[in-house]
Amino acid sequence: MKSSRRSFLQGLAAFFIVLFSSLSFLTGCNATTIFQTILAWIPTAEKAFAGIVTILGPFLPPGASAIIAEVNAAFQVVVAAVNEYLNAPAADKTTFLDKLRVALQAVSDQIQAFLNAINIPGNPIVAVVLGLAQVIISTIEGFLNNLPVPVGGKVLTMQAALHCSGATVVVVPKLRNDSSFKKDFNAICEANGQTSIEL
Repeated sequence: MKSSRRSFLQGLAAFFIVLFSSLSFLTGCNATTIFQTILAWIPTAEKAFAGIVTILGPFLPPGASAIIAEVNAAFQVVVAAVNEYLNAPAADKTTFLDKLRVALQAVSDQIQAFLNAINIPGNPIVAVVLGLAQVIISTIEGFLNNLPVPVGGKVLTMQAALHCSGATVVVVPKLRNDSSFKKDFNAICEANGQTSIEL
């Protein structure tokens, strides 16, 4: 009886050791993966935004180049923030994680600022632009929803909708990798005859 109980307890202990080891591995793997996913996604997102700029072409307002530069700079700040987080000592991870979250939010804010500068109400290109921008912003919000929130970290207000020239599109956060982002972005391009800017 004692032998059976001992065997049972030893088996149970072994089970929990394996279980917790697996969970620790998965947690670490997922944490690493989202940062690498963000790094892999940034060049694609930059091309996606450049595509939006391209189809707006003649409708771009004076001074648009400055806003476009701000968006592109914001993307690079995210790259720097990810690398700083990955290379930071454990004691500083929280600080750099908060910095990354703010950097991602800044990209979203800058893209909305760009859309605010577009004034072509009634033009059908607006719906296409909003659809494409929504894929970028919802991906950013998907990242933000899946990053740990540091204790005492900055409270971020994610955009519930994007606005351009009097039109609005709802933003639904979605965690995407580079491949699924391209698929969703390209689907909108194809549906609206904008295959020249497919990723």
